[in-house]
Amino acid sequence: MKRWPWIAVAMLVAACGSGSQYSTSGGLVGVGLVLVSPVFFGSGTSAPANLEVVVENRAAQPLVVRSVRAQSSGMVQWGIYPVQRTFNETINPGEAKSFPLFATAVARYARMTPNEPLNVRAVVEFETAGKRYQELYHGQAHEP
Repeated sequence: MKRWPWIAVAMLVAACGSGSQYSTSGGLVGVGLVLVSPVFFGSGTSAPANLEVVVENRAAQPLVVRSVRAQSSGMVQWGIYPVQRTFNETINPGEAKSFPLFATAVARYARMTPNEPLNVRAVVEFETAGKRYQELYHGQAHEP
């Protein structure tokens, strides 16, 4: 019975990796997320946050992206409201495409300058070979 706490700790450490992906597709796609421009709150507590979700087709056949969802997770000072957008875009094998999302960022305090990196959970739903899949990205949004 003394082994159970160590197994739980090992599972927790494995689950909390940065930039992890959960795949129902067996790795048919790669997903990344970019914060296109810096977020500027000015004198308010909300501001636009332009995101791009980059999807790479690693499969041997074309796939069709149906929807993309994103929301911040684990943020303390600021974050984004959940956003979802529907698409009907085909990605050929070996190609990558960007899918824009226009989110609203919110801060705890007015006139805040974000110094905390944006942690995001993004879900991409797509179809290939007549089957529907989801790909999950959870990690920091990359900044150009």
